[in-house]
Amino acid sequence: MIDLQEATGALQAMLDKYVPGYFSSALAQGHVEKYRSGMGSPVCVYCIQPERVTAKEDKGVKDMMYYAGRRQEDDIRKARAKEG
Repeated sequence: MIDLQEATGALQAMLDKYVPGYFSSALAQGHVEKYRSGMGSPVCVYCIQPERVTAKEDKGVKDMMYYAGRRQEDDIRKARAKEG
């Protein structure tokens, strides 16, 4: 059974945690429902209960990392500037 409201809430919580303030508006249920990746896959949200949690550190790529104050509009502007 799909609970679109719960899935949208879970995705919004992740956006709020990992990229706070990046998007200018909240995630819409319609976006979650209708979104398809470049490969045609829909959004899938799973609720899992881990038995234990471990972690590793990943240095990541600096230009791809989120930082406080980074906004979607800035990234769109940079991409358009690169296109010419």
